[in-house]
Amino acid sequence: MYIKILTFLLLFLSNGVFAQPSGGVGSWADYLPYKNGKHIVNGGSKIFLATPYALMEFDKEDNSLSKLSKVQGLSDIGVSSIGFDETSRTLIIGYSNGNIDLMTNNTIVGMTDIKRSPITARKSINSITLHNGLAYLSCGFGIVVLDFERTEIRDTYIIGDGGDFLEVLDLVIFKDSIIAATNRGLRKASLSDPNISYYESWQIDQDIPYPNARYNLIAAHNNDLVVNLPINQFQADTVYIRRDGNWSIFEDPVQQDVTSIESFNGETLSVCINYGANFYGPDYELLERVYTYGEGTQCRPRDIVIDNNGVRWLADDGSSMISTLKEGEYTIYGLQGPQSAKVQRVKAYNGDMWIAAGVAVNYRNTWSNDGLYYISENYSWTNISKSDYPELQDVHDMISLAIDPTNSQKAYFASLGAGLIEVEGNNVMNIYNHENSGLNDALVLEGWVGVTGLDFDAFGNLWIANSSNTNPVAVMTQSGDWYSYQVPGFSEDATGDLVVDDYGRAWIFLPRGGKGVLVYDANGTFDNDTDDRYRLLNTQNGSGGLHSNELYSIAKDLQGNIWIGTDDGPAVFYDPSGIMDPENGQEAQRVIVETGEELKYLLDGVKVTAIAIDGADQKWLGTEGSGLFLMSADGTEELHHFTSENSPLFSDNIITVGVNHLNGEVMIGTDEGLLSFKGYATGEDVFEEEVYAYPNPVPADYSGLIGIKGLPSNSDVRVTDAAGNLVFSTTSEGTQAIWNAQDMSGNRVATGVYFVFGIDSEGNSSQVAKILVLN
Repeated sequence: MYIKILTFLLLFLSNGVFAQPSGGVGSWADYLPYKNGKHIVNGGSKIFLATPYALMEFDKEDNSLSKLSKVQGLSDIGVSSIGFDETSRTLIIGYSNGNIDLMTNNTIVGMTDIKRSPITARKSINSITLHNGLAYLSCGFGIVVLDFERTEIRDTYIIGDGGDFLEVLDLVIFKDSIIAATNRGLRKASLSDPNISYYESWQIDQDIPYPNARYNLIAAHNNDLVVNLPINQFQADTVYIRRDGNWSIFEDPVQQDVTSIESFNGETLSVCINYGANFYGPDYELLERVYTYGEGTQCRPRDIVIDNNGVRWLADDGSSMISTLKEGEYTIYGLQGPQSAKVQRVKAYNGDMWIAAGVAVNYRNTWSNDGLYYISENYSWTNISKSDYPELQDVHDMISLAIDPTNSQKAYFASLGAGLIEVEGNNVMNIYNHENSGLNDALVLEGWVGVTGLDFDAFGNLWIANSSNTNPVAVMTQSGDWYSYQVPGFSEDATGDLVVDDYGRAWIFLPRGGKGVLVYDANGTFDNDTDDRYRLLNTQNGSGGLHSNELYSIAKDLQGNIWIGTDDGPAVFYDPSGIMDPENGQEAQRVIVETGEELKYLLDGVKVTAIAIDGADQKWLGTEGSGLFLMSADGTEELHHFTSENSPLFSDNIITVGVNHLNGEVMIGTDEGLLSFKGYATGEDVFEEEVYAYPNPVPADYSGLIGIKGLPSNSDVRVTDAAGNLVFSTTSEGTQAIWNAQDMSGNRVATGVYFVFGIDSEGNSSQVAKILVLN
């Protein structure tokens, strides 16, 4: 068990708002999809909505929305159910891995009993039913009785035949009995049975038409039971009602996929279906059908709650949270953000961020069509996908991107199959394929144009990795001319990501077949390939000296060195100026780090799936299964190691990392969604005209770090009081330094104005800023 104090991001607009991360240096922010409402509960003055990833809270008194994710203090990602106890004002949050959070008065108590248990069955908490101060949890293995006020597990019911695990999908307390909807029928036991935890106390309902079928929803409406029989076929579920001991089919919502059945004091029965919701009275008379929230707004309700004022609140898979008191009048509450948690590549330039939301497993199609996202400098969010852009109907798996260095609101996206997608702002400008560009389709799949990597050179030419054909390298010049280059020996070879080095050469790693890295040099003459050179770098001595050919990521640091992520840590080609000459003898090196009294290779045995370089040339290394590392510029010193256990990181599987050099924000794409860390280093040899600090003024209750931005790169930084006394000194990381509002002795400074001076390595460019600290 553990206790946390939740931190809230309050948003005082209720329709489609998103907020710039407000925390200081070292803070975290999430970029999760909050539109996919799955469950909803009434918390008195608040309404809580659960998505598969986090929660959203609406305060009815001040009309504010709050994000509740692992960043704000929840214990996990993957919310599977929620419940609210009105007496204790406790919100109970269940997760798909068995974790439980109990939230009362902004304090959260986490319970890991189920997650840590040796149970071999699924541990997901499928639903939460409250009764007499206890929470009955329908779990993947049975039923758990939770005493949430004492934060302890009261009992566990394993109710399968012969004492086997049996998944319970929902349950109801009905006439002093528990009736469970399970993977194998409805099972019933008396609450007063002293042997209720023994499986033989549970009886199968043999009267329902399919006694051993899977039932996933159950509710008690007056003296009746209402259950759903899901059918593994689109729009084919069947709802049954038991009245006076007899089961019959409820005809009204027939031929629909039912997602929720709820009864409210026997007065109203709600049934959520694919694209609508039906409300019925005490005798099942139809009261209202909801099939739209207004013109052009698709209705996909997944759960419903009715508050004490009679307002109906709907959790909608696409529109987030809906309220309605009068038929035909609806209010939509939501937060901007991605339409899914998928992320394959994230990059930032000049404050604008772009995200490719495709999914590729070792550069093979998964046919993802979640599109791409654009986040402007002021954190306005734009989703671009086939749902709103018909021209993207046949575009799948956008897996990489490059931002136009002359216009950060313009980016190019690599698609596995559709070629190259050009986007500016919220407009799809062009789709380049084998018919209208220098790209080639695959030799073995006509019309399939695979683009896997993109990067601009110093002259604004876009280099492209073109997979599975004889011409793996293509270039679109700044003037719009196209060139494609054949490489002997290439035919069906898959290409991976691409970077351009400081000498204008394209480096493309080859993810399959153990071929290593292709380096291609057009020698500055795109229209003359007779002087071009190429080289394959692999594990052979004299041919690159890589320690592994299993390659997953590539990046160029601020010194021009090429870093390559392998299944066995990173490899580095230092100063690759002579890489095209085999006689030069230049080969990849592994970084050696000191761990105690031992010397080891950096991330030995760890798969490095992502590499990003910040403004101080520090290396952010994302891994599969080991979280995220921040290493010093030379890679020999570990500055941070973030995991899902010691940080808000959603998962230890990192897909991509990108750095916003304007503010130091490090964007981290995991297999569970996107979040960010406010890093210490900004700029990429950027010199700002003004030095400024944030937060400024520094509130009395602020205990975080103060970022000082716009300094000369790697400058000597000094903070003095108004009398000129030195209170703090440091060296900036890139163009940013941090200060904790403490003096050289570790004491918080007194209230007053403090002056910041930044002096570069030559003693020039002295800058000054003022910081007001309050106590």
